[in-house]
Amino acid sequence: MDEQQQPIIVSLLGPKREGSLDLGDPDTVKFVVRQFSDHALGSFHQVAKGELELDEAVERIGRIARGMNDLFLGLSGWRGVFFRPWNTIGQLGKFVCETLSFDCPPDECVGMLLISMATQIMLALSQAPDHWHGRVETLIDETQSLLLGVVPDPLARTRR
Repeated sequence: MDEQQQPIIVSLLGPKREGSLDLGDPDTVKFVVRQFSDHALGSFHQVAKGELELDEAVERIGRIARGMNDLFLGLSGWRGVFFRPWNTIGQLGKFVCETLSFDCPPDECVGMLLISMATQIMLALSQAPDHWHGRVETLIDETQSLLLGVVPDPLARTRR
C-alpha cells in the first residue's frame, strides 16, 4: 500500500483498526464500505458548498479507493487484518472484474468498484434527499455483496 494511502485508510477505519479486521465478516465489510461512502458524500458536499474543488475531491476519493483496493486484495500487509483466501487478485479481483465487466486488470478492480460507487453517489446527490439516501444505502449493500463474493440482487435498486 502506498504510504500516502495508509493514514487515510487508518482514519477511515476508526475504531475497527484496533484489533482484528475480518474481511470475511459481512458487518466489517459493510462498515468499511460505509466509511468510504461517508467520505465520498462529505467530499461532494464540500464541493457543493464551494469548500473544495471537484478535482481535489476526486483525487482524494481515488487515493482512498486505491488504498481500499490494496486492503481488500490482501496487498496492504497490515497486521491485525484477517484476510480470507478470497482476498486475492485471482479470486476477488477477478470476480469483480468479470461480474461488472470492468476493462482493467484484476489487481485494480476493487478500486474501480469503489470509484464507480463514488461516481454513482455524486450522481445521486443531484436528486431529492429522500431519494438519494435510499440510493446510497443500495450502493453500500451492493458493494458489500460484491466484496463478499455475492452478486447483488438487481431488484434491490427498485425497492429503495
